[in-house]
Amino acid sequence: MFRYCRGLGYNHGMQTPPLGSPLPPPLPPQMNPPFFQPPAYYPPPVARGGFARALFTTLAMTIFGISISLNIYFLLTSAALSGAAGGVRQTTIQPGAVDSSIAVIPIKGIITGATAESFEELLKAVEADATVKALVLEIDSPGGTVTGSDEIYRRVLRFKQEKNIPVVVSMGSLAASGGYYISCAADQIVAQPMTWTGSIGVLIQRVNVSKLAAQYGIEDVTTVATGTDYKYIGSILKPETPQTTEVFQGLVDEAMGVFSGVVKTGRKFDDKALALVTTGRVFTGVKAKELQLVDDLGYLDKAISIARVRAGLATTAAPRVVRFNKTPSLWAALSGGEASAPGSSSLVSAKIGSTELRFDRAALQEMLTPQAMYLWQGH
Repeated sequence: MFRYCRGLGYNHGMQTPPLGSPLPPPLPPQMNPPFFQPPAYYPPPVARGGFARALFTTLAMTIFGISISLNIYFLLTSAALSGAAGGVRQTTIQPGAVDSSIAVIPIKGIITGATAESFEELLKAVEADATVKALVLEIDSPGGTVTGSDEIYRRVLRFKQEKNIPVVVSMGSLAASGGYYISCAADQIVAQPMTWTGSIGVLIQRVNVSKLAAQYGIEDVTTVATGTDYKYIGSILKPETPQTTEVFQGLVDEAMGVFSGVVKTGRKFDDKALALVTTGRVFTGVKAKELQLVDDLGYLDKAISIARVRAGLATTAAPRVVRFNKTPSLWAALSGGEASAPGSSSLVSAKIGSTELRFDRAALQEMLTPQAMYLWQGH
Protein backbone atom coordinates (compact mmCIF):
# COMPACT_ATOMS: atom_id res chain seq x y z
CA MET A 1 0.00 0.00 0.00
CA PHE A 2 1.25 3.39 -0.83
CA ARG A 3 0.31 6.48 1.16
CA TYR A 4 -0.26 9.62 -0.88
CA CYS A 5 0.16 12.97 0.74
CA ARG A 6 -1.76 15.76 -0.94
CA GLY A 7 0.47 18.56 -2.02
CA LEU A 8 3.67 16.64 -1.24
CA GLY A 9 3.44 13.57 -3.41
CA TYR A 10 4.54 10.40 -1.72
CA ASN A 11 6.05 10.59 1.74
CA HIS A 12 9.69 10.10 2.15
CA GLY A 13 10.60 6.69 3.34
CA MET A 14 7.83 5.10 1.37
CA GLN A 15 8.50 2.56 -1.37
CA THR A 16 8.40 4.07 -4.84
CA PRO A 17 5.61 2.52 -6.88
CA PRO A 18 6.72 0.65 -9.91
CA LEU A 19 6.79 2.48 -13.18
CA GLY A 20 3.58 2.38 -15.08
CA SER A 21 1.49 1.79 -12.00
CA PRO A 22 -1.62 3.89 -11.92
CA LEU A 23 -1.64 6.66 -9.40
CA PRO A 24 -4.00 6.25 -6.54
CA PRO A 25 -7.11 8.38 -6.78
CA PRO A 26 -6.70 11.82 -5.19
CA LEU A 27 -8.26 12.42 -1.90
CA PRO A 28 -11.49 14.40 -2.02
CA PRO A 29 -10.94 18.17 -1.64
CA GLN A 30 -11.30 19.40 1.88
CA MET A 31 -13.90 22.17 2.50
CA ASN A 32 -12.75 25.28 4.20
CA PRO A 33 -14.64 25.95 7.39
CA PRO A 34 -17.60 28.35 6.89
CA PHE A 35 -16.79 32.05 7.43
CA PHE A 36 -19.12 34.06 9.63
CA GLN A 37 -19.13 37.87 9.33
CA PRO A 38 -18.31 39.29 12.76
CA PRO A 39 -21.10 41.46 14.17
CA ALA A 40 -20.76 45.15 13.34
CA TYR A 41 -19.70 47.39 16.20
CA TYR A 42 -21.85 50.43 16.88
CA PRO A 43 -20.84 52.99 19.50
CA PRO A 44 -23.29 53.36 22.32
CA PRO A 45 -25.89 56.11 21.63
CA VAL A 46 -25.10 59.53 23.06
CA ALA A 47 -27.54 60.30 25.81
CA ARG A 48 -29.61 63.40 24.93
CA GLY A 49 -30.05 65.92 27.67
CA GLY A 50 -28.00 64.89 30.51
CA PHE A 51 -26.89 66.97 33.42
CA ALA A 52 -25.70 69.99 31.37
CA ARG A 53 -28.96 70.22 29.45
CA ALA A 54 -31.05 69.90 32.59
CA LEU A 55 -28.94 72.58 34.29
CA PHE A 56 -29.34 74.98 31.33
CA THR A 57 -33.12 74.44 31.16
CA THR A 58 -33.53 74.98 34.87
CA LEU A 59 -31.44 78.15 34.76
CA ALA A 60 -33.38 79.56 31.79
CA MET A 61 -36.76 78.86 33.39
CA THR A 62 -35.58 80.43 36.65
CA ILE A 63 -34.46 83.62 34.88
CA PHE A 64 -37.75 83.75 32.94
CA GLY A 65 -39.76 83.37 36.13
CA ILE A 66 -37.76 86.05 37.92
CA SER A 67 -38.25 88.41 34.96
CA ILE A 68 -42.02 87.97 35.02
CA SER A 69 -42.12 88.42 38.77
CA LEU A 70 -40.06 91.63 38.61
CA ASN A 71 -42.25 93.05 35.85
CA ILE A 72 -45.39 92.38 37.87
CA TYR A 73 -43.74 93.84 40.98
CA PHE A 74 -42.69 97.05 39.21
CA LEU A 75 -46.13 97.37 37.60
CA LEU A 76 -47.91 97.01 40.92
CA THR A 77 -45.43 99.33 42.65
CA SER A 78 -45.95 101.97 39.97
CA ALA A 79 -49.70 101.62 40.32
CA ALA A 80 -49.47 101.91 44.11
CA LEU A 81 -47.35 105.06 43.89
CA SER A 82 -49.41 106.74 41.17
CA GLY A 83 -52.81 105.45 42.16
CA ALA A 84 -55.27 103.29 40.26
CA ALA A 85 -56.16 106.22 38.01
CA GLY A 86 -52.55 107.02 37.12
CA GLY A 87 -50.39 109.91 38.25
CA VAL A 88 -47.79 112.48 37.18
CA ARG A 89 -44.19 111.63 36.30
CA GLN A 90 -41.47 114.28 36.15
CA THR A 91 -38.52 113.72 33.82
CA THR A 92 -35.52 116.04 33.81
CA ILE A 93 -34.60 116.75 30.19
CA GLN A 94 -31.99 119.39 31.01
CA PRO A 95 -30.19 119.54 34.39
CA GLY A 96 -29.70 122.85 36.10
CA ALA A 97 -30.23 124.84 39.28
CA VAL A 98 -32.32 123.07 41.89
CA ASP A 99 -34.12 126.22 43.00
CA SER A 100 -35.49 127.20 39.59
CA SER A 101 -36.99 125.16 36.79
CA ILE A 102 -38.95 125.41 33.55
CA ALA A 103 -41.85 123.00 33.20
CA VAL A 104 -42.78 121.37 29.89
CA ILE A 105 -46.26 119.92 29.38
CA PRO A 106 -46.97 117.99 26.16
CA ILE A 107 -50.37 118.25 24.43
CA LYS A 108 -50.41 115.63 21.72
CA GLY A 109 -52.99 113.83 19.60
CA ILE A 110 -56.67 114.61 19.17
CA ILE A 111 -57.96 116.85 21.94
CA THR A 112 -60.89 115.40 23.89
CA GLY A 113 -62.46 115.77 27.29
CA ALA A 114 -59.98 113.18 28.58
CA THR A 115 -57.12 115.33 27.25
CA ALA A 116 -58.44 118.29 29.23
CA GLU A 117 -58.66 116.15 32.38
CA SER A 118 -55.07 114.96 32.00
CA PHE A 119 -53.90 118.51 31.36
CA GLU A 120 -55.64 119.70 34.51
CA GLU A 121 -53.80 117.09 36.56
CA LEU A 122 -50.43 118.00 35.03
CA LEU A 123 -50.96 121.72 35.54
CA LYS A 124 -51.88 121.17 39.18
CA ALA A 125 -48.56 119.35 39.64
CA VAL A 126 -46.75 122.29 38.04
CA GLU A 127 -48.58 124.73 40.30
CA ALA A 128 -47.55 122.69 43.36
CA ASP A 129 -43.86 122.92 42.42
CA ALA A 130 -42.51 126.18 43.86
CA THR A 131 -39.34 125.97 41.75
CA VAL A 132 -41.22 126.35 38.43
CA LYS A 133 -40.62 129.83 36.98
CA ALA A 134 -41.97 129.34 33.45
CA LEU A 135 -44.15 126.93 31.47
CA VAL A 136 -43.68 125.59 27.93
CA LEU A 137 -46.59 123.88 26.18
CA GLU A 138 -45.34 121.30 23.68
CA ILE A 139 -48.21 121.08 21.17
CA ASP A 140 -48.48 118.49 18.40
CA SER A 141 -52.17 118.12 17.63
CA PRO A 142 -54.71 118.43 14.78
CA GLY A 143 -57.22 119.84 17.28
CA GLY A 144 -60.31 118.12 18.60
CA THR A 145 -63.53 118.88 20.37
CA VAL A 146 -64.69 122.45 20.92
CA THR A 147 -65.20 121.89 24.63
CA GLY A 148 -61.89 120.08 25.24
CA SER A 149 -59.89 122.78 23.44
CA ASP A 150 -61.73 125.58 25.25
CA GLU A 151 -61.22 123.96 28.67
CA ILE A 152 -57.44 123.82 28.20
CA TYR A 153 -57.34 127.36 26.80
CA ARG A 154 -59.29 128.78 29.78
CA ARG A 155 -57.17 126.80 32.23
CA VAL A 156 -53.94 128.26 30.80
CA LEU A 157 -55.35 131.78 31.13
CA ARG A 158 -56.23 131.13 34.77
CA PHE A 159 -52.76 129.68 35.40
CA LYS A 160 -51.11 132.84 34.04
CA GLN A 161 -53.34 135.08 36.11
CA GLU A 162 -52.91 133.21 39.38
CA LYS A 163 -49.23 132.26 39.16
CA ASN A 164 -47.93 135.22 37.12
CA ILE A 165 -45.66 132.83 35.23
CA PRO A 166 -44.84 133.21 31.51
CA VAL A 167 -46.22 130.59 29.12
CA VAL A 168 -44.54 129.80 25.79
CA VAL A 169 -45.84 127.41 23.11
CA SER A 170 -43.52 125.13 21.14
CA MET A 171 -45.31 123.77 18.06
CA GLY A 172 -44.33 120.37 16.71
CA SER A 173 -45.21 118.99 13.31
CA LEU A 174 -48.88 119.96 13.68
CA ALA A 175 -50.70 122.55 15.75
CA ALA A 176 -53.93 123.08 13.85
CA SER A 177 -57.44 124.19 14.75
CA GLY A 178 -57.94 123.31 18.43
CA GLY A 179 -54.16 123.07 18.79
CA TYR A 180 -53.87 126.66 17.60
CA TYR A 181 -56.86 127.68 19.75
CA ILE A 182 -54.92 126.62 22.86
CA SER A 183 -51.76 128.36 21.60
CA CYS A 184 -53.55 131.72 21.66
CA ALA A 185 -53.42 131.64 25.47
CA ALA A 186 -49.60 131.77 25.47
CA ASP A 187 -47.40 134.83 25.78
CA GLN A 188 -45.27 133.75 22.82
CA ILE A 189 -45.57 131.08 20.11
CA VAL A 190 -42.61 129.30 18.53
CA ALA A 191 -43.25 127.14 15.45
CA GLN A 192 -40.91 124.94 13.47
CA PRO A 193 -40.38 126.15 9.89
CA MET A 194 -42.37 123.21 8.55
CA THR A 195 -45.03 123.12 11.27
CA TRP A 196 -48.57 122.97 9.91
CA THR A 197 -50.73 125.35 11.86
CA GLY A 198 -53.81 127.51 11.48
CA SER A 199 -56.93 125.70 10.22
CA ILE A 200 -59.03 128.26 12.10
CA GLY A 201 -62.54 127.00 11.61
CA VAL A 202 -65.30 124.73 12.91
CA LEU A 203 -66.94 121.61 11.55
CA ILE A 204 -69.66 119.25 12.69
CA GLN A 205 -69.07 115.61 11.84
CA ARG A 206 -72.25 113.70 11.03
CA VAL A 207 -73.25 110.44 9.40
CA ASN A 208 -76.56 110.05 7.57
CA VAL A 209 -77.71 106.67 6.26
CA SER A 210 -81.34 107.55 5.52
CA LYS A 211 -81.01 106.61 1.82
CA LEU A 212 -79.41 103.29 2.70
CA ALA A 213 -82.13 102.65 5.30
CA ALA A 214 -84.86 103.38 2.76
CA GLN A 215 -83.27 100.95 0.33
CA TYR A 216 -83.39 98.13 2.87
CA GLY A 217 -86.69 99.06 4.44
CA ILE A 218 -85.31 100.29 7.78
CA GLU A 219 -87.58 102.75 9.56
CA ASP A 220 -86.98 105.14 12.45
CA VAL A 221 -90.02 104.70 14.69
CA THR A 222 -88.81 106.97 17.49
CA THR A 223 -91.57 109.04 19.05
CA VAL A 224 -90.98 112.41 20.67
CA ALA A 225 -93.05 113.35 23.68
CA THR A 226 -92.76 117.07 22.98
CA GLY A 227 -94.06 116.65 19.45
CA THR A 228 -91.45 118.90 17.85
CA ASP A 229 -89.28 118.00 14.88
CA TYR A 230 -86.21 119.70 16.41
CA LYS A 231 -85.67 116.68 18.64
CA TYR A 232 -85.12 114.53 15.55
CA ILE A 233 -82.38 116.74 14.10
CA GLY A 234 -79.15 114.79 13.77
CA SER A 235 -80.77 111.35 13.50
CA ILE A 236 -78.82 109.19 11.08
CA LEU A 237 -82.10 107.74 9.76
CA LYS A 238 -83.84 111.06 9.04
CA PRO A 239 -83.29 112.72 5.62
CA GLU A 240 -81.50 116.03 5.54
CA THR A 241 -83.78 119.06 5.36
CA PRO A 242 -83.20 122.82 5.05
CA GLN A 243 -84.26 123.06 8.68
CA THR A 244 -81.51 120.61 9.70
CA THR A 245 -78.88 122.57 7.77
CA GLU A 246 -80.02 125.85 9.29
CA VAL A 247 -79.78 124.54 12.86
CA PHE A 248 -76.31 123.04 12.45
CA GLN A 249 -75.04 126.08 10.56
CA GLY A 250 -76.12 128.25 13.47
CA LEU A 251 -74.17 126.09 15.90
CA VAL A 252 -71.07 126.21 13.69
CA ASP A 253 -71.27 129.99 13.29
CA GLU A 254 -71.54 130.46 17.04
CA ALA A 255 -68.49 128.28 17.73
CA MET A 256 -66.60 130.08 14.96
CA GLY A 257 -67.39 133.41 16.58
CA VAL A 258 -65.76 132.19 19.79
CA PHE A 259 -62.69 130.92 17.89
CA SER A 260 -62.30 134.22 16.02
CA GLY A 261 -62.53 136.13 19.28
CA VAL A 262 -59.81 133.98 20.85
CA VAL A 263 -57.48 134.56 17.90
CA LYS A 264 -58.22 138.29 17.76
CA THR A 265 -57.55 138.72 21.47
CA GLY A 266 -54.54 136.42 21.71
CA ARG A 267 -52.79 137.73 18.60
CA LYS A 268 -54.03 141.33 18.82
CA PHE A 269 -55.40 141.23 15.28
CA ASP A 270 -57.58 143.82 13.64
CA ASP A 271 -60.50 142.72 11.49
CA LYS A 272 -58.47 142.79 8.27
CA ALA A 273 -55.66 140.61 9.66
CA LEU A 274 -58.23 138.27 11.19
CA ALA A 275 -60.06 137.80 7.89
CA LEU A 276 -56.84 136.62 6.20
CA VAL A 277 -56.36 133.69 8.60
CA THR A 278 -59.91 132.58 9.50
CA THR A 279 -60.47 130.66 6.27
CA GLY A 280 -59.88 127.16 7.63
CA ARG A 281 -56.60 126.91 5.74
CA VAL A 282 -53.40 125.46 7.23
CA PHE A 283 -50.09 127.26 6.88
CA THR A 284 -46.45 126.29 7.30
CA GLY A 285 -44.56 127.84 10.17
CA VAL A 286 -42.80 130.22 7.76
CA LYS A 287 -46.09 131.47 6.31
CA ALA A 288 -47.70 131.60 9.75
CA LYS A 289 -44.92 133.95 10.91
CA GLU A 290 -45.57 136.21 7.94
CA LEU A 291 -49.26 136.32 8.91
CA GLN A 292 -48.28 136.89 12.58
CA LEU A 293 -49.99 133.69 13.70
CA VAL A 294 -46.70 132.77 15.42
CA ASP A 295 -43.91 134.92 16.84
CA ASP A 296 -40.72 132.95 16.16
CA LEU A 297 -39.36 130.03 14.19
CA GLY A 298 -37.44 127.36 16.04
CA TYR A 299 -37.67 124.19 18.06
CA LEU A 300 -38.21 123.21 21.68
CA ASP A 301 -34.81 124.49 22.78
CA LYS A 302 -35.63 127.96 21.46
CA ALA A 303 -38.99 127.97 23.23
CA ILE A 304 -37.18 127.06 26.46
CA SER A 305 -34.65 129.87 25.96
CA ILE A 306 -37.46 132.38 25.40
CA ALA A 307 -39.26 131.14 28.52
CA ARG A 308 -36.03 131.54 30.50
CA VAL A 309 -35.64 135.14 29.39
CA ARG A 310 -39.29 135.95 30.08
CA ALA A 311 -38.94 134.48 33.58
CA GLY A 312 -35.94 136.71 34.33
CA LEU A 313 -33.50 133.79 34.52
CA ALA A 314 -31.19 134.84 31.70
CA THR A 315 -28.44 136.09 34.01
CA THR A 316 -28.73 133.40 36.66
CA ALA A 317 -27.60 129.79 36.68
CA ALA A 318 -29.34 127.72 34.03
CA PRO A 319 -32.62 126.34 35.39
CA ARG A 320 -33.63 122.72 35.23
CA VAL A 321 -36.04 121.77 32.46
CA VAL A 322 -38.59 119.20 33.58
CA ARG A 323 -41.19 117.47 31.43
CA PHE A 324 -44.43 116.57 33.20
CA ASN A 325 -46.14 113.46 31.84
CA LYS A 326 -49.21 111.50 32.80
CA THR A 327 -48.38 107.98 33.96
CA PRO A 328 -50.85 105.34 32.73
CA SER A 329 -53.32 103.81 35.12
CA LEU A 330 -52.91 100.18 36.15
CA TRP A 331 -55.64 99.08 33.77
CA ALA A 332 -54.19 101.09 30.89
CA ALA A 333 -50.74 99.58 31.54
CA LEU A 334 -52.18 96.07 31.56
CA SER A 335 -54.26 96.66 28.43
CA GLY A 336 -51.46 98.40 26.55
CA GLY A 337 -53.00 101.86 26.31
CA GLU A 338 -55.51 104.29 27.66
CA ALA A 339 -58.27 101.77 27.57
CA SER A 340 -61.54 101.97 29.33
CA ALA A 341 -61.88 100.31 32.68
CA PRO A 342 -63.30 96.79 32.76
CA GLY A 343 -67.04 96.72 32.35
CA SER A 344 -67.27 100.28 31.02
CA SER A 345 -67.82 99.16 27.43
CA SER A 346 -70.77 97.17 26.20
CA LEU A 347 -70.06 95.04 23.17
CA VAL A 348 -73.03 94.24 20.99
CA SER A 349 -73.19 92.09 17.89
CA ALA A 350 -75.30 92.08 14.75
CA LYS A 351 -75.47 89.40 12.09
CA ILE A 352 -75.87 90.34 8.43
CA GLY A 353 -76.18 87.16 6.39
CA SER A 354 -73.27 84.96 7.37
CA THR A 355 -71.20 87.88 8.66
CA GLU A 356 -71.24 88.77 12.35
CA LEU A 357 -70.32 92.31 13.34
CA ARG A 358 -69.20 93.21 16.86
CA PHE A 359 -68.89 96.80 18.05
CA ASP A 360 -68.79 98.89 21.19
CA ARG A 361 -72.11 100.60 21.79
CA ALA A 362 -70.60 103.60 23.58
CA ALA A 363 -67.98 104.14 20.86
CA LEU A 364 -70.61 103.83 18.14
CA GLN A 365 -72.88 106.28 19.93
CA GLU A 366 -70.06 108.80 20.24
CA MET A 367 -69.16 108.41 16.58
CA LEU A 368 -72.76 108.95 15.42
CA THR A 369 -73.52 111.85 17.76
CA PRO A 370 -73.02 115.21 15.97
CA GLN A 371 -70.55 117.48 17.74
CA ALA A 372 -68.74 120.68 16.88
CA MET A 373 -65.01 120.22 16.37
CA TYR A 374 -62.03 122.52 16.22
CA LEU A 375 -60.33 119.86 14.11
CA TRP A 376 -58.27 119.82 10.94
CA GLN A 377 -60.02 117.15 8.92
CA GLY A 378 -57.01 116.57 6.70
CA HIS A 379 -55.29 114.67 9.53
